[in-house]
Amino acid sequence: MIPETQTLARSAEAPDGPLHLPSPKVQIALEQMLRLPVPIAFIAGTFPAVSETFVYREIYALRQRGWNAWAVSLNDSHDDSEPGLEDFQRGRIVVYGSGLKKTFIGAVRELFDHPLKTFRTLFIAAADAISPGEPTDWKIRLKLLAQATAGIGLAGRLREVGARHLHSHFAHAPTSVGMYAAIQLGACQ
Repeated sequence: MIPETQTLARSAEAPDGPLHLPSPKVQIALEQMLRLPVPIAFIAGTFPAVSETFVYREIYALRQRGWNAWAVSLNDSHDDSEPGLEDFQRGRIVVYGSGLKKTFIGAVRELFDHPLKTFRTLFIAAADAISPGEPTDWKIRLKLLAQATAGIGLAGRLREVGARHLHSHFAHAPTSVGMYAAIQLGACQ
């Protein structure tokens, strides 16, 4: 029997019975685990960009607190040399442009190292392209397959640095590439 001090009353979240709290040792272990900096990747269309200060401020703040924060830019940035942004060349992955070769190599490596995951990711992308759930031009549908391939390549590159959490900025290409990378990694997005 669990002591009353470790039992919560019924709630809307658990209508079938009481919720049980973990033992104090487990609670302490969980709290310590949550304090550990988890490698995280921030995905944006272009990074850094002077016009998107909130994105690089988030990454900077996490790095200042000891987190391993990677910046993923789909495209090369023209703002690399702007004052205050030089630090963001460190820990940045470019998917297209100057990073296209590495992304392609990452996709090929994923195909050989994780073939079932890769085919699953491509199958999901094909299903998204065939039936996107809303009226979508065929050119956009084809882009999904290219973005899935980029996501698979990005996943291969993120495996190398240990990133298992992805945060996509802006609901267009960064989110699509991030979604397919997360599917490939089995990660949170």
